[in-house]
Amino acid sequence: MVRDRFWGFILRSFKPLAVCLGFLWVGLLVWTGSPVAHGQSAVHGAEYLLTVVRLPGQNWANIERQLQQSGLSYQVIDGIEPAGLRGRSTVFLPNVNRLTVAQAHALAEWMQQEGGQLIVSGPLEIPAEARDPLRSLIGAYWSGDIPLASAVRLTEFAEAWARSVQAADRASGAEHFVVAGGALLPTGPESRLVAVWEEVDMGDNAYAVIASRQSVYLGWRWGEFPEETAQLDREWLQAALRRAQGRFAALRQAAATPSPLPAVRSTINTLELLAMRQELGSLLGRVEGSLLLARATQGGVEAAEYKPILEQARSVLQQLPAWVEAGQYEQARQAFEQARADLWAHYPVDRLTALSEVRAIWLDRSTIVEAGSEAGLAQIFDRLAQAGLNTVFFETMNAGFAIHPSRVAPQQNPLTRGWDPLRAAVRLAHERGLELHAWIWTLAVGNTRHNLLPEINLPQDYIGPVLTAHPDWANLDNRGRLFPRGQPETWLDPANPQVRSYLLALTRELVQDYQVDGIHLDYIRYPFQNAASRQVFGFGRAARQGFQQLSGVDPLELDPLRDRSLWQLWTRYRTQQVNEVVEAIARTARSLNPRVILSAAVYALPKQERLQRLQQNWEEWIQAGELDLLIPLTYAGNTRRLAQLVQPNLEIVSRFSTLFVPSLNLLNCRPSSSWINCRWCGICPPGGLLYSRCGSLPQSWKPSSGPPPLPRLAFPIGIPLGLFGIASRRCGRSGCFCSSRNGWGCGSTANGWSK
Repeated sequence: MVRDRFWGFILRSFKPLAVCLGFLWVGLLVWTGSPVAHGQSAVHGAEYLLTVVRLPGQNWANIERQLQQSGLSYQVIDGIEPAGLRGRSTVFLPNVNRLTVAQAHALAEWMQQEGGQLIVSGPLEIPAEARDPLRSLIGAYWSGDIPLASAVRLTEFAEAWARSVQAADRASGAEHFVVAGGALLPTGPESRLVAVWEEVDMGDNAYAVIASRQSVYLGWRWGEFPEETAQLDREWLQAALRRAQGRFAALRQAAATPSPLPAVRSTINTLELLAMRQELGSLLGRVEGSLLLARATQGGVEAAEYKPILEQARSVLQQLPAWVEAGQYEQARQAFEQARADLWAHYPVDRLTALSEVRAIWLDRSTIVEAGSEAGLAQIFDRLAQAGLNTVFFETMNAGFAIHPSRVAPQQNPLTRGWDPLRAAVRLAHERGLELHAWIWTLAVGNTRHNLLPEINLPQDYIGPVLTAHPDWANLDNRGRLFPRGQPETWLDPANPQVRSYLLALTRELVQDYQVDGIHLDYIRYPFQNAASRQVFGFGRAARQGFQQLSGVDPLELDPLRDRSLWQLWTRYRTQQVNEVVEAIARTARSLNPRVILSAAVYALPKQERLQRLQQNWEEWIQAGELDLLIPLTYAGNTRRLAQLVQPNLEIVSRFSTLFVPSLNLLNCRPSSSWINCRWCGICPPGGLLYSRCGSLPQSWKPSSGPPPLPRLAFPIGIPLGLFGIASRRCGRSGCFCSSRNGWGCGSTANGWSK
């Protein structure tokens, strides 16, 4: 009895405390995001408006911080699997970077079968095997980083959900948030061009937000800069979620409604007829032009297999207006589509590539790491040789890490320790008759995105091994920061004599000890700047001291808008530091091997803009004969934009002996777009052509069968190769020749370039 009264007293006394503790526990769960919010509860995800995917490689601490401040009801799931997506309405992929084949298939299936809505931010690499269906559903892809942080501006096509962001910004007086991001490109007719980058001149390739029927793609790394872009991130995510919820409900309602009979395709109006005739006529002209070029350069007559294809295409082109006028729309469409398909299927690519060429590939660090050993690397070089390539740009210095056990660089890449990929690559290349060029990051020596790779697992703000060992070599912005605003790299000060000594020692090691055939300079510039907004860089200790001795003024005290004359002198001073680095590397390399090839990847911006924003004066380098090969980054989504980038620079380079090689970004191009751009370069010939970031090299392709389908170039390893390129040259029976009239340049060579 006494014992019962005792326990009753204890229970009565602790009951209020237990209730309080319970409420405190629930409040703590909600405040911290809770196990429910992080996907650890059995509660179904459909109760949450937003499902957020967490994967390795994200800067999750910053993303989570932004999510918690967004005021949204969300749940976090680890990984992307069909079971985890089932029943969810809206999924957010913040800065995922790369999907596996299984993850891409799971997302596509969820969107197709359940009408799921997707919100994407940051770069999203999709494996080639699963790329087309998912990219079509998303409606856009990340084509590359924009060079400078910029404001997001709505287009005239923006819908009401996006205009709400603009209205909120105006209400708060925050219309001009700037953010570092990437240029998005649409994938189809259902892509809605919502917003552009305000201060970025990339032609048609500068979209910041694109929406589709089931997706919104935000073209920046959401949550990466929580202090600077918190409001921008929050408002766009909230607006995208409102749109997604409305569209998900509409799709569900449509799915529940009995489907009507299949609709007959609509009539063909005058504009559509004009577009069909222009497309077919242009394609027909390209095929005929290719055959004429092959016949003129290689002799012979037109193959019989082309005659019926060409005659049928001409007939369709002629009859299209009559079919449309008679209302025979379906017949017109079918004939047009069949003629177009036949022309592409019989495009004479084998005859085009029979011309003498230098064919090069940029072999990136990721592919080298994936090879894992000399045996793995040998398989890649076997396929390069079998594919008819003859030059390899081998990524040797990346983010301050050497790919090889260097005596000069502070650290070898941790993922290649235990073997020497560079020595193996030189041997493998020379055994197969290939040139091997060492591709180096020259002045950029750190990379936050490299730090976040799961295999590397370094702090995001790690400045790289070179600056860790030599902090006094650093270049700085006008606020003393190592990382330029909105850019992921750290930089060396080219005015520092010790920096130059380091770069020359590295050059000697590569040319003398490794016997490379060439040195390829990447990041041979300052980071992107915008003097008008006082986002400026180059204030390393040595540069400040040198300029002060020259002018009597500390450049850190200059204002680019008020002190215009002195600011221009400061710009010329920084530009000259880069010039001197190029000159010293060229002189050192050629003193060790007069036949070594010097090349550089450069920007194709107009000269004055380039000097102000990058301090990169490549005109001076080629005029002084310091480069044998100039590779401007002329990435373009269409021929018109490619012409705008290439032709002004081609006119400059054609006056000198340097070989001019424009580059095409093929990671996201269709075969037709790639070949159209290639044909344009063939009609207006530069010194060659370099294809950027390919996807897969078909196992069945051999040199005799013509070029592979270029957008699908990659090796059967997880990470795609960097650049696949063709640097063409015209050769007669007596040898190669150069002509400044049509833009063909000359270079020096070990076994490939003409001089």
